[in-house]
Amino acid sequence: MIISDRSLWDPWDPRNVSEGLFAFANIMSFYRLLYFLPAFEVLGPLQISLRRMLKDIAKFALLFMLIIFAFLVGMHNLYWYFGERAPPPRTATNPAYEPRAVKSFNDLTSTLHTIFWALFGRGEYKAVELNDYTLSTDRFGYIIYGTYHIICVTILINMLIAMMTRSFTRTAEDSDREWKFARSMLYMDYIQQSAILPPPLNILMLPKAVYRTYKSVRQTSLMTEIRQPMERQESRSSSTFCSSFRQEFQVRTLEFTQIRVVKELSRMSSSEEKVEEDGLLVPVESPNILRRLQVISGVPELDTLTYQQTVQRLVQRYILDMQREAEVIEDDVEVLKRVIFNFSHELDSQTTTASFQEELKKYITKIQRNVQKWKENASASDRTSAQDEQSRARRSREAFAKSRIDRSSFYNSKSKSEWTKKN
Repeated sequence: MIISDRSLWDPWDPRNVSEGLFAFANIMSFYRLLYFLPAFEVLGPLQISLRRMLKDIAKFALLFMLIIFAFLVGMHNLYWYFGERAPPPRTATNPAYEPRAVKSFNDLTSTLHTIFWALFGRGEYKAVELNDYTLSTDRFGYIIYGTYHIICVTILINMLIAMMTRSFTRTAEDSDREWKFARSMLYMDYIQQSAILPPPLNILMLPKAVYRTYKSVRQTSLMTEIRQPMERQESRSSSTFCSSFRQEFQVRTLEFTQIRVVKELSRMSSSEEKVEEDGLLVPVESPNILRRLQVISGVPELDTLTYQQTVQRLVQRYILDMQREAEVIEDDVEVLKRVIFNFSHELDSQTTTASFQEELKKYITKIQRNVQKWKENASASDRTSAQDEQSRARRSREAFAKSRIDRSSFYNSKSKSEWTKKN
């Protein structure tokens, strides 16, 4: 017979367990959407603040667990006797024959429920009462339960709120840089070279990853076999032999690298793409081929950046910016204020003395004397330059007049000679 009523099922029936796990999976599937929030300028800083708050909660959870466990054991040991004994008979004057403390602290599970929900204000102060019992147990219960509320509900909860507020404020003060950094990290997850398969195949190693692992292990073993003789010879022989053997090792390594490059070129020449250019088939140099050749030949990658290099540069740039902004802190400002105040105080004290005033008067008179000399020199130089201009103009006029007189006398003498010749 099939029992359809779930009240008769086993509590850990696979159907019940699967439905509970599926409920958790639904929550996590929607939580996955938070991964893409850094791509948006408005929601990105909020997601960063939420992540930092969750870190604060995780740090604080250890302290919470310690205190909750301490009060859990204490309250259970205080009321365990009243839960195991038989309850008093129901009477007309006392219909509620089971005390509240028995329901709240009967076993560890009920005690945990009571003190956990008390963190969120769902607890009652009457949960420690024993009704008909006139013992001092309920008084001790009031003291312990009140102490728990003071420590956890009042102090620790407010401390956690302060920590989360500090995390949110720190993110809000530098929200633009934090958001751009998180967005770059999100972009780099998709820029990096990787082959992702859908579940459940993503838990298996890809053939390409297996091949890369085998290739790196094989290359490491070959280089180790070549390097070991050199290390042994270096420990035995002299420096001359070591240098010659090192040169031989470098030559062999270069030959080995060249052979691998040639093999890689011959292997990729058959599979590389070709385009038609001016009637000829020209191979296309794909970045993957160039990257593999650079890795094999040991040539550093100059034009392209790997994922690790880009992330390292982003982190270094972010750290340098934060250090540059944090150079001037509040203590430095306070020190600067004190220095300025002391300097102004010393300056005021010095300016009030008679010797300082005398020195100041001397400097002022000296400056005035120098300014007067400068003005006199400037006026004298102006007069000298004006006189020089006048003398040059007079000499030029005299030279011009003299040249005219010489020219007229020459023409007069020439005309007289011609007249005498004619007569």
